[in-house]
Amino acid sequence: MRHQIEHEDDCLEMNPAVKPLEWTGERMVPEICDRDTVFDHVFRYKFAIPFAKGKDVLDIACGEGYGSACLARLGARSVVGVDIDEESVAHARRKYGIEARVGSAESIPAGDDVFDLIVSFETIEHVSDPGRFLDECARVCRPGGTLVVSTPNKDVYLHDADPNDFHLSEMDVGEFLGLLEKRFSSVDLYGQCMTDARWCSMSNCSVATGSPWFKVPGVRRLRSWAQRILDPALFGGGSDAVGLDPMVLVGRQRIHAADRFNPHLVRPVNVEVEKPCYLIAVARL
Repeated sequence: MRHQIEHEDDCLEMNPAVKPLEWTGERMVPEICDRDTVFDHVFRYKFAIPFAKGKDVLDIACGEGYGSACLARLGARSVVGVDIDEESVAHARRKYGIEARVGSAESIPAGDDVFDLIVSFETIEHVSDPGRFLDECARVCRPGGTLVVSTPNKDVYLHDADPNDFHLSEMDVGEFLGLLEKRFSSVDLYGQCMTDARWCSMSNCSVATGSPWFKVPGVRRLRSWAQRILDPALFGGGSDAVGLDPMVLVGRQRIHAADRFNPHLVRPVNVEVEKPCYLIAVARL
């Protein structure tokens, strides 16, 4: 199956001569991380693209810069990336030519009411004071602006896993929503990488690792077959798959039939009947 690419020239505009950052486990490095980790991160940025169209955007903890570059080249009016690590900021500038600044998430290097959209993926769990971080996001966001923020779901992410030494403030659903609702007028919750869903949640049943449909003999094998046929770039395996290039994957047009089987896609979530590994919120001032 031939994948369609939106704005292909823009998506591929980067300096391939720049060597990858050293992987320490704190930031995602597309050339080094496993494909599931790459896809988890990339599909969060893909989710943010519609919110960024024609907007002035701030990408907090931009890391090596691919996400900021995708936002800039797929419709944002302007994008500023901020990261506390000087090496990552310098790398982002060299590799993608983006505007990137050194700064802390708890003291954002920007004035008040500057941005229409703030994107912050897998950042809030890395700061010692999440409330202060969200106060800063609200400060630099224009009235009526939007924050798109993600964090691991503590109740699921930590299950049978070793603690992440880089995480300082992991949260469950209630803690995450509570912090946001104190500072923003409306909050919509989404999820990613479902570990469990009930029969009544048909769309999320199709991607949950604990799908009740697996009680039916042969369904697990059928889903795996459908994934490989409908979207070989994501599910076909092989290190040369187009999905391993985040700039291409974010810009790729959706293949709607395959989306039903994509566990990395960000979806609306009802935490009463579903258990996402990652929580994504769209919060509006």
